[in-house]
Amino acid sequence: MRSEGSLTWDEIEKVGVGAAIVAVVGAVFGYFRSIGNKVDKADHIKALTELRLDVEKQIEALNRRHSTWEARSERFATREMVDALTAKMERMETRQDAGFEKLNTRLDKLLDHK
Repeated sequence: MRSEGSLTWDEIEKVGVGAAIVAVVGAVFGYFRSIGNKVDKADHIKALTELRLDVEKQIEALNRRHSTWEARSERFATREMVDALTAKMERMETRQDAGFEKLNTRLDKLLDHK
């Protein structure tokens, strides 16, 4: 990660996916540890099916969040876009300043002739 304290969307995505994987692995480990040899095969299969459905729901939720992050990030201007806009505004200001100088010079000449 960056040392400046700002995160990119890719880094946020990696952290989110990593956290989801750790949560799922932890849930599976905890589940198997808790059931041990106390559950019969039918209950075990039912519990695994429920766990699989829960994991799929979590992955679907992560995918929706990721899509939302991508949609939001597309609305932000990139650094290159901001730099180009700044340069364009500076050129426009320079032209306006030159135009005002020319206009001021002409007005001074006009007032001097009177």
